[in-house]
Amino acid sequence: MKASFMALAASLLVVGAAQAKPFLQQDLMGSWCHHTTEYADGNQSNERASYVFGADQQVRMQDPSYETRSRYQLKGSRLKMGALGKYSVLQLTAKQLLLKQGNGSVMYLKRGQC
Repeated sequence: MKASFMALAASLLVVGAAQAKPFLQQDLMGSWCHHTTEYADGNQSNERASYVFGADQQVRMQDPSYETRSRYQLKGSRLKMGALGKYSVLQLTAKQLLLKQGNGSVMYLKRGQC
């Protein structure tokens, strides 16, 4: 178990080192569906929340029972979303966004509406 964790950690470092270009706001803009949260203890939960990042640096978050808007800022690998919190961007590709919360949980988002 410990060896597999170390191998995973090493591969993540290599992937992180390969990420030469910074995360850009234009890559973040548009609609994202938060579909899974993986907690620090390894448990997961299914989610259904939509995030829409605008060119005006406003983000709209909507889940089945709640909607809010906030200002966002992406600087390097740090994403601040006002009242929604601060996150570390682990991955930002054309189809996937991974955000790490301060408590160690990772949010998995896919491009598009939920």
